[in-house]
Amino acid sequence: MKLANLKNKTKEKLDKISTFLKEKSRWILFFIFLFFMGYSAYLWNIYIYNSTWSESRKQEYINTKEKEAIFKKDKFRSVIDETRNRKANYQKNIEDVPNIFQFK
Repeated sequence: MKLANLKNKTKEKLDKISTFLKEKSRWILFFIFLFFMGYSAYLWNIYIYNSTWSESRKQEYINTKEKEAIFKKDKFRSVIDETRNRKANYQKNIEDVPNIFQFK
């Protein structure tokens, strides 16, 4: 008897909760949306506007960027020379190239 009574009470409570959620689902979703928008704005404020690095962290960042930006003059000159060679070949007269389709 007690078990059946407990099941009925539990079922009634679950029915009340489900009807409440169905009726108020728009408001609940609206408040969840507002919460996440506020949290996102808070994170944005912390990570973008209030970001601070220590002097050692700044120096470490500068050192890594200097290592990555080493200019290789020899490689650059070889690329420029190759570009000039291609330009010269492109501007060469077509008459100098033998016609392989010509009948003799």
